[in-house]
This record gives sequence, C-alpha cells and structure tokens, in this order.
Amino acid sequence: MTQRPEPYFQRIAFRFVPNEADRVLLLKKKAIDMVVNRPGLSPKNVKSLEGEPGLKVFQVPDTTCHWLCMNGSRPPFDNMKVRQAVRGSTSRPCEATRPTPWPPRAPRA
Repeated sequence: MTQRPEPYFQRIAFRFVPNEADRVLLLKKKAIDMVVNRPGLSPKNVKSLEGEPGLKVFQVPDTTCHWLCMNGSRPPFDNMKVRQAVRGSTSRPCEATRPTPWPPRAPRA
C-alpha cells in the first residue's frame, strides 16, 4: 500500500462575515486568508487591495445564475404588457419561451 503525503493544511475554518468593511479589514490584518463567493468584495475594495503588501488578488469568472420569477396571477404581473416590459428591460435574452407556473405544483393523486 502506498503512503499518501501529509495534507497541506492541518485545519480549514470557514467564517461568514456579513459586513464587507469587516472582510476587508480582516484581510488587511491577515486574520483571514481569503474571501470567496458571495457576498465577496465590491470592485472598489478589490482595487484598493491590489497594491496591499502580502496579498494577491485573483479574479475568476462568475458562475452565479440569476433568474427572475413573476407571479402572473397577481398585479402588476397579471398584465402581459408589464411582463413584456420587464423582460425587455433585462440585458440578457430570456431563456423561457412560455410562462412556467411557480411554485411548481405537484400533480394531485
């Protein structure tokens, strides 16, 4: 049987820090090693950390999926013109080709 190498880390701790200013301060004090995922850091704070000694800024593509759901049975979204206006105001093409009920209803037995 082959011996596996010792793990690089002895321990990994995850902390949720809701305030962005606190996340920046913890990075600058070296109290945390990284900030990942949402809520992350604003572009302004990322820019301010780029020249910080001892810190490296890495940016990766965002893989978050954003979606919008409208309840078509309640005002104002029961009006097709309103739904079309919302759909036309988005910067990306709409993937849905027809309305989908939400929340999805399970078939009755």
